[in-house]
Amino acid sequence: MGVPRDDRYGPVMIGRELLIRGYELVGPGNSQQNASVLVNAAAVTFLWGVIDPSHAEYPIDGIEFGRADALMWFGIATAVLLPIDGVLKSHDLPPRPPIVKAKPDPQSLATASTMFESLGDFTKAGRCAEELGEIFKSDRGVTEPNPHFDRASMLFRRAGNEERARVAMNRASAKDQPSSPFFHRKMGTVQSTTIAGSCEFRNLRGKLKLSKK
Repeated sequence: MGVPRDDRYGPVMIGRELLIRGYELVGPGNSQQNASVLVNAAAVTFLWGVIDPSHAEYPIDGIEFGRADALMWFGIATAVLLPIDGVLKSHDLPPRPPIVKAKPDPQSLATASTMFESLGDFTKAGRCAEELGEIFKSDRGVTEPNPHFDRASMLFRRAGNEERARVAMNRASAKDQPSSPFFHRKMGTVQSTTIAGSCEFRNLRGKLKLSKK
């Protein structure tokens, strides 16, 4: 008899777990290759969430919110492996839908931001823009104009969160990398407002990022 399927564990939840395990695994020896496999699997899983969101995973927010959320996580996961203008090459990936084909994979965060904005969730839209701003900053440095933090700040203000808007603007020139509780499965007292701006993400990306697009 097979194990009964629990639809509460949809593609986004599974992909997040794979991403965390990839971080936990990275280290000396063959562990970097194994961690890369897990992060790649996370990206594949998130892409399936874009194609076919789980209603059970988003019973209140709805399918389109779930699609945007999966797209946000797809952008984050692929940015571990790729530069900001990269496209993931993997035999495991399903055919990309038009909303993913439109931009390089990490820049799916921009599309997700627009989707959340159209749904009226300005906080999630701002978070996507802020994540992309951190990836842009990691690749291009703090001196090159970075419009993503400006967009994040604008969206947070639309959400009525002036403090988060201020933090987003400060992150444009910040060189510190706070810790993210996401990778440690717990809340922290001082924590990064994004995944991509955290020291854990930068460490994982530094060890796994592919040299080719």
